[in-house]
Amino acid sequence: MPPVCDQTAQGSGVHAPFSERLYAFAQARPGRARSTAVWLLAAAQTIGYACLHYLFAGLLFSWETTLGWAKAELTLGITATLIVAAFASPVAGGQIDAGRARWTMPGGMLLGALAIGSLSLVASQPAFVLVWALVGIAQALSLYDSCFAFLTRTMGDGAKAAIGRVTIVAGFASTLTFPSAAALEGLLGWRATTLVFAAVAASIGAPLLYAGTTLLECCPPRQNRSAARTKRRGDLHSALRSPAFWFLAGAFLLIATGEGLILNHIVPLFVASGATEAIAVAAASLFGPMQVAGRLALLADRRQRNALSVTLLAFCGIAVAIAVLQIVGRHVAIPFVFAVLFGSCFGVIGIIKPLVIAETLGRSSFGAISGALAVPVLIAFALGPTLGSVLWERGGYTSATRLALVLAVLACAAIAVLAAIRQRQATRD
Repeated sequence: MPPVCDQTAQGSGVHAPFSERLYAFAQARPGRARSTAVWLLAAAQTIGYACLHYLFAGLLFSWETTLGWAKAELTLGITATLIVAAFASPVAGGQIDAGRARWTMPGGMLLGALAIGSLSLVASQPAFVLVWALVGIAQALSLYDSCFAFLTRTMGDGAKAAIGRVTIVAGFASTLTFPSAAALEGLLGWRATTLVFAAVAASIGAPLLYAGTTLLECCPPRQNRSAARTKRRGDLHSALRSPAFWFLAGAFLLIATGEGLILNHIVPLFVASGATEAIAVAAASLFGPMQVAGRLALLADRRQRNALSVTLLAFCGIAVAIAVLQIVGRHVAIPFVFAVLFGSCFGVIGIIKPLVIAETLGRSSFGAISGALAVPVLIAFALGPTLGSVLWERGGYTSATRLALVLAVLACAAIAVLAAIRQRQATRD
């Protein structure tokens, strides 16, 4: 019997037949196994984001019109998701660094499927929020942060290309969610729609994660877990003492607050600004393709731009997109202009964030460091939707978009300062 490739299973002496086949494939053709694993993870992330993330925005308008709860009460759900995900991210990163991805990530997807399916039974606002809190744990375990940490640990120098492929494919998640959720809600109602999305996550997303992570775990050599754990703690402590960590945390916190404020309100925001619901859904559906376009443009750029410069450009693009929202009602094309700008820059941020962390703070123990960095960022993204609801109730969406613009500009300033500091240090060296 071949040795167990997953460290957590070592010593069990038992192989599932499917795992044996994955192990044999990884050992016989490691290059092809790694490539296959990346595409499996890309498909899984697409399913995960469609079912565990964008579904909230896709059904928000339906919940608002059928449940009779205030907008702020509804958006507490996504706030709970992201706050819980923030505090679960360091734990998830530690599990990834320790080599337990093949159980952590699929398990998270299954938990998310269970939570999304249970929405069909929800009858009270507290239960609604509790369900979305469980989704937060699932997101931390199975979506981008864990996936990027896993790819960084297992792919080495190939992590950049692998992350690029994953984010390009997963960029279509919102394109899958918005039209399919609208169509299913019209045919079956929103409760049955949640069951459909839950079934997809459990039957497709979780198996894809298991297969992809198992293949990659079987390819690289095993590490000494005790030594890795000690090294991980030291690297995290060093990162927390670095000013660069806090500049990155502040910049991504600011941009995440603005993104969360806008993104989860985008359909009702367009409608309130004078667009028809059909135009609002069509524009929102462009986010996915535009994310892919932005990521492809970044990968196709052969110039060796540093990650901080690319991050600054993307943040500036987000600021311009939010500024465009001020004139949504003036022309039917404005929602689409916003979608192109916001979607492409949002897509670039998705691929550049792990790279700027690695470039600025190092690749060693990436899971633990990125998990710690995710805490303030996800909390900010979590508070964005509720903040948007409060501002909408007091002064409409105009005040919300103005605040988001201010936050985006401040985020640009923080990245510009960090880039200047890094450039000065490089010149001295």
